[in-house]
Amino acid sequence: MAASLPCELLVMILHMNGDDCSILRSHMLVNKAWHNVAIQYLWAKPFTLLYEKYIASGRRRTFKQRAENLLTTFIRSFTDAQLVNERVDSLVKMCSKSSQSTNYNLHLKEIYLKEIQELVALWIDLSLEYHKYSHVTGDRTNKLAHIIVGLVIQHCQQLRKLSLIPLNAPSYHLLGQLFDSAKDLSQLRVFSWKGTSYMKIFSILSELACNLEEVSFNFYNMKLYYYKETDNFQKFVQSQRRLKSITIERLLTNMSSMLKLLNVHSESLESIQWVYVCFDTDDLSAEQIELCQLKSISMRCCDVTEGGLNSLSVANIPRLQQLVIGNCNIPDVDWEQFFHKHGKALIDIDISSQRLLADESFMVISRLCVNLRHLCVSVPSNRALRNVADLVANQPNLHSLTLRYQTGSGREDNYTTLFNTLSEYRFSNLDYLELYSTREFDVDSLDNFLSKSKPPLTSLIICDTYITEKHFNVILDHLSGTLKVLRAEYDISLDDEKRVKSVVGNFSQYSIRNTRHLRCNAEICTRRHKI
Repeated sequence: MAASLPCELLVMILHMNGDDCSILRSHMLVNKAWHNVAIQYLWAKPFTLLYEKYIASGRRRTFKQRAENLLTTFIRSFTDAQLVNERVDSLVKMCSKSSQSTNYNLHLKEIYLKEIQELVALWIDLSLEYHKYSHVTGDRTNKLAHIIVGLVIQHCQQLRKLSLIPLNAPSYHLLGQLFDSAKDLSQLRVFSWKGTSYMKIFSILSELACNLEEVSFNFYNMKLYYYKETDNFQKFVQSQRRLKSITIERLLTNMSSMLKLLNVHSESLESIQWVYVCFDTDDLSAEQIELCQLKSISMRCCDVTEGGLNSLSVANIPRLQQLVIGNCNIPDVDWEQFFHKHGKALIDIDISSQRLLADESFMVISRLCVNLRHLCVSVPSNRALRNVADLVANQPNLHSLTLRYQTGSGREDNYTTLFNTLSEYRFSNLDYLELYSTREFDVDSLDNFLSKSKPPLTSLIICDTYITEKHFNVILDHLSGTLKVLRAEYDISLDDEKRVKSVVGNFSQYSIRNTRHLRCNAEICTRRHKI
């Protein structure tokens, strides 16, 4: 029956298993229809599927032969291996070009330089740990990995994702050769890069790849140059037709210059991420910047001089919803100016990696971000905990709270402070609570908090500390009628685990992989609760 499924349903089934090469291979054996669909998923990202399976298993010897088979088959499908060996000094033994070529050129859609480097090292049984191999062997391995990526760029017409982020320091002369024979990258949608903007690659991509939607640039050493000198990079960004997301890492710039460049994509850009970017004092030009579709701004490990956010604070960003700030040095005046302009639009703020926020910063968020629905925050002290509790209690729409409780381990009251402090406040809309703490929670304080929690929680996630049977008893006593999701690190009997699952259907051990998707999506939340 399953062998004769309609094509649309067959594609849906295979799409669900598209990240498991073993399942895809078994599907290929069903019949010709299943084979034809499954092979498209298997050949779309063959290196990624093998790499992820190897990393998950950790069995180096088992996957050595698989890596050799895949890489040699791929190389032979495009070129004579003898020509490759001439370029890498016969590092490996391979046969001539295969007459029965595998159609990777029609199906391959994703390639990541880092994964290819790992698989090549696995193939020739080379450890990539520092000082474990000679520089000559390492250079040859690196060269072979770049040759393989170059074949993809040259021949694979359906390539949609290309990552040129290497395992270690970029080899600029090898990266510069990758696009020498490239003809058409019009299908490319996602591009990641680590290197320098002085290279010719950006000029070439400006001509060959104009349909990118998501780009990521790591300039490796921000002190090499200043943003205004990176003409090739600017030309590349401006050449794209509909850019939706951009990540920029390690660059010296000012906000005015950056926003003028991105303003070219005002009608399409939805997400901006800055990482290790230094923003000089902003010249605040008279030109009005408008980013009509921008929904998310993320700044991590950035340094901002006073006045460095001026252009961002006055820009027109009508659809802004999410702000992520982590480990950034931002003057209080710039912080407050930004929230005065954009605070009312924000519904999702993540400052969980931003430590030692001043009391005034919490007051500014509480006063200006009146439509806030989701908050992720770090709590380095009991005073900060009260600031957060005040903020949450004063937000009529906030229903999702993630707390990273990181007070000093020497304080005796940490054992009971968290939940006892929270129980003093009334959170009128809170139904999702995610807690990270290395200190064990007192059962009585948890009982005190849950007994006063109105409305009762529907999702509870407790991480970095073990939950005992007594904790579960308290949770079930208060939340058995409402709790839909429960994640925790625990060590309880199998019978107790079954008992909890009988009450809370979505219950399991905590892991990052099975938790992130549980957080409320800002888009969905906005549609359900119109601001």
